[in-house]
Formats: sequence, C-alpha cells, structure tokens
Amino acid sequence: LYLIKSDGTDRANFPVTITTGSAGYVSIGPVSGFSPQDIVVTSANKVMVYNFLGDLMPGFPITVSGVVAGAAAIGDVDLDGANELVVASSQNLYVIGFNGSIESQTNLVDFASGTPSLGNMDLDPELEIAVPTTNGKVHLLEHMGVSKAGWPKVDPGGGVVTQVAVAQMVGTSEQDLAYATSNGVLHGIDPSGTPMMGYPKVFGGPEPISTPLINKFHQTGGWSLLVSDQETIHAWRNMGELSAGYPRSPVGQVDVTPACGDIDLDGSLELVVFSGWYLEVFDVGNEPANDPKYSWNMHGGNAARTNCSDCNPTLVTSVGNNPAPTPQLMFSGASPNPASGPTAFNYALPTAAMIELDIFDVQGRRVWQVMKPEHPEGNHTLRWNGQDTWGREVKPGVYFARMRATGSEFSKVETRKVVVER
Repeated sequence: LYLIKSDGTDRANFPVTITTGSAGYVSIGPVSGFSPQDIVVTSANKVMVYNFLGDLMPGFPITVSGVVAGAAAIGDVDLDGANELVVASSQNLYVIGFNGSIESQTNLVDFASGTPSLGNMDLDPELEIAVPTTNGKVHLLEHMGVSKAGWPKVDPGGGVVTQVAVAQMVGTSEQDLAYATSNGVLHGIDPSGTPMMGYPKVFGGPEPISTPLINKFHQTGGWSLLVSDQETIHAWRNMGELSAGYPRSPVGQVDVTPACGDIDLDGSLELVVFSGWYLEVFDVGNEPANDPKYSWNMHGGNAARTNCSDCNPTLVTSVGNNPAPTPQLMFSGASPNPASGPTAFNYALPTAAMIELDIFDVQGRRVWQVMKPEHPEGNHTLRWNGQDTWGREVKPGVYFARMRATGSEFSKVETRKVVVER
C-alpha cells in the first residue's frame, strides 16, 4: 500500500505490506474516527483500514467469504452518525461498522462483478446499495440487505455488469441508476426499476466496457450518460437523444473508465481518456457553473468510491428535495493546542443529548474517556488534564479527541487532533 506525496516521494511509514500477497482496491474516507481520513483496502478475502500514519486500525482486518469484487464503498448507510464500509465479495454483500463489526451479511445468490454503489433512490432517510453481478443482474437493496421491490433487474442478453452510476438524471428528487453490460448495452433505470425514456441503448462495442459517467457532456446543458468500449466513446442525453459530437474514436484502445473535470480551469469540462499508449483530452465545451457534482474526476466519482454524482464527496448522506436542516453538534477542539498541561474542549449541543469524549493515541488505543448520559442543550466545556484513565501523564505526541453526541433529533461524531508537548 503506497501513500505518495505530490512531489512523488513516499509519505512517512509507507509503503505498507498487505499480508494477502495480492493486489487490491483502495477507498479513502472517514471511517475509524481516529483521523480525518482513513485508507480502506480490499484484497483477496480481507478488508483493512489504515490511518494516515500507516497503522492498521483496531478491529481489522476483516475476513470475508470468497474474493472481494472491488473497492469498499464508504457511507453512513443507516444514518447512525458513523460511516460504514459496503463490500461485495463473491456472492455476499457485507456492511461493516467502523470498529470492524459485521452489521449485515446478505447472500446475493449471484456473483458480484464490482464495487457497490450508494445513493438515496427512494427518499427515505437511509441509503440504498446497488450491486452489479457477472450474469446481467443488478441488485438494489436497503441498507440492511433487504432487496427493494421489483429488483434485481436482468439484462436478457446477460454479461458482466459494470459498476452502477447514481445521479438525479431526469429532474425528479429520486436518484436514477445507470450501468452497462459486457454485451454492449447501456441501461438507464429509475428507482422503481422502470427504464428511463429512450433507454436501453445498444452500442455493441468490444470489451472492456467502462463504468458509465453521468455528467453534462454537451454544450446545451442537461445530463448525459457516457460509456466507452474498447474502440469508441458513446454519449446519450438523459432522454435518449445522441449527444452532439459523439461517438468519438480515440487513437488507441480504451481499457479503463474515462475521467472528466475542468482540468485547465477554463470553466469548461474536459474528458480524459487513456487509450493504449496515449493520454487523450477532449474539450467537452459545456459550462460547469462551479457545481462540484459536474466534475466526475476519478473512477467511482469520489474518493469514497460511492459512484454517486449527487453525494457529498467526503461523507455520504441522504440526498433529499430541499430537506429540513438537521441539528448539528459544534465541536471546536482543544484549547490550548498544542498543550503541555490541561486543555479544554468547547462544544455546543442543539438539543439535550448524551455525549462521550474519547482521547485516542495514533495507534487507535483509547487513553481517556468521559461520558455524560444527560447533557442539556447549549454551550459546554470539558477539560482533559493530559493523563490517561489511570492518572498517568500521556507521552508527548499526536492524539485524537472524538466527540460523540446522541440526542432525540440528531446523532453526530466529530474528531479533532490534539498535540501534547512536555
């Protein structure tokens, strides 16, 4: 596992040897609560979580049945305030908690063909999970693994299904789904399982088939679905019309999913294609209007590999239609920081809540904890004297303060870094 800085050098404590002896997939997102971003690795039959210092987080690795089919998707699928890992492995779908506990395991019967996708397809509070398979099926499940009514969907021609792309494509509040099959068919489907107007599209190109991209790939606005086969890039608008300027033929064969983003900051999207020996850049020519969801700048749409174009890039939550604001915990962190003695944590509760403050070292070990089961709304301060649970001074170094607040109207976890000096 490599963590490489922008100057091309390895970050301290990397590379880390993955004990499976196999290549794997990487996702990045807040999982453990010990650091702002964690690195999730799936390889062979293992799921591992590392922090930015290269430490394996407590509770990991997790052993799953079979072989993982892709990366872990990261998101708060059950809205409990903590992210889960969603992993497809052979015929099973796992939802794994931040501490390594398996929250659910579902037998899909079919073999998964790639990374699961997350999104809010029915506007209930929780997220749904879309899983592609090797035999032309796509499963859509509730967050605890129960299949949605009318699913799975089957392509009569069969074939391996790409990862599912998720976005609000036709102006409704619900998110729609797009995927392609290895027999050269692009599907656009609404959450009920009904094909979108003008879909499916048969393009019939030779494999490999890319994961669809959902973006504004034409100059007149509106969403388009873009997919590539080995020889050609195809794009259709959300109502099924062919997008202007497509199909496009790269110089070499396309073996990986293209990427798109405003890479030259001219206010217009570019499409980046790796084809054979060539790296080709096409100027799409539309105006992204500074909307971040118009930039699908890596495979999976974001670092968390959720493949959802409408979701927050760092923390997946439900996407509703003008949702009411949710009460929030305000946790300002330690003061003073760095601290050579006692330090204080200031926070504000929007409603009465139970709170828990934990201090962890960089190895993920809890060194101190305080809990208050009944805590009124308003501004509060908790003090830590720089000692562990047994009254011993902690060693100098970096620590993480995790505040968890649970009330009748909200549940939230925030983490802040604390530096101890002696």
